[in-house]
Amino acid sequence: SRELCLTKYEKPYFSADSYKKLYEQFSVDFNSKQLRVFAGLFAWRDKTARSEDESTRFVLPNHQLLHISEIMPTTQVDLLACCNPIPPLIRHYVADLVELIKLWKEGKEVE
Repeated sequence: SRELCLTKYEKPYFSADSYKKLYEQFSVDFNSKQLRVFAGLFAWRDKTARSEDESTRFVLPNHQLLHISEIMPTTQVDLLACCNPIPPLIRHYVADLVELIKLWKEGKEVE
């Protein structure tokens, strides 16, 4: 117990290929557009979690990340329909996310 309390939490390391580990854990077969959306959402989720000081799963749970990547919604209503329940930060950033998803589908780089 004492040793556990003395351990320091370190946030997971993020790289451009970090999404591949999660993708390989699930039995999905995405096409190239879906994979770009998945990678983009994965990076957005990590960046948002760090800036909001929340966990990545609070920002967007893994199963919803996969579902959004599969559906690739292009409207706010469709994006919100992919999430049940709707995570608070998804509701907050829904307009931005829809635009990002459109760009990722087209293969455009987003910072």
